[in-house]
Amino acid sequence: MLLEVLSNFLFSSLKKPLNTEKMSLYGEKMSDLLMFYGTECTHCHEMDPLLQKLEKELHVQIERVEVWHNDQNMAKLQMLDNGKCGGVPFFYNKNNKRWICGSTSYDKLKEWATAK
Repeated sequence: MLLEVLSNFLFSSLKKPLNTEKMSLYGEKMSDLLMFYGTECTHCHEMDPLLQKLEKELHVQIERVEVWHNDQNMAKLQMLDNGKCGGVPFFYNKNNKRWICGSTSYDKLKEWATAK
């Protein structure tokens, strides 16, 4: 009887699709769209209205990563930047490996977020 129950459980769980969403340590879905910024960066804050518009229009989430006061985040920025820009704001799309250096237009942000 126990063997039958275990067998049914194993086979029924194999039929379910695997959850492939990337999750943070806190159970939140991680975004593939990153914006590296500095707390006191004027150019970074100027991008906020465009980012909010993009998130609302495309139903996406852009993960904001503060680097001026967080050494671990700065190391992530330096790894992804790899000498391309050297500053913030820095936008990186983990899906297509595209990036944007500095402030940009809404159209360029949208293209960055949606390009395959």
